[in-house]
Amino acid sequence: MVIGAEALLLWDSPTLGVVSPAELIPVAELSGLIVSIGNWVLINAYKEAASWMEFDHPPVQVGVNLSAIQFLSGDLARYVKNCLDQSGLTPGLLIWN
Repeated sequence: MVIGAEALLLWDSPTLGVVSPAELIPVAELSGLIVSIGNWVLINAYKEAASWMEFDHPPVQVGVNLSAIQFLSGDLARYVKNCLDQSGLTPGLLIWN
């Protein structure tokens, strides 16, 4: 039985192939896209975990790695609350990495 999952972002580039988080995240930070990308990952990871429960799967803890830039953006707490509200996932299922 699955009791936890971690969201992992990979980019499948048509020219570079699969780009790992170790390469992708620094580029996203430098380009200023990290907050938008991180927000997209948060909502989709929460929605996915919540959808499993619709199929009678026991609750799954969800881990999402965040960039320090997301913490410094000032909107992280509000965004996480919105993600939880939209997904129906309870805060006790979040794992902060």
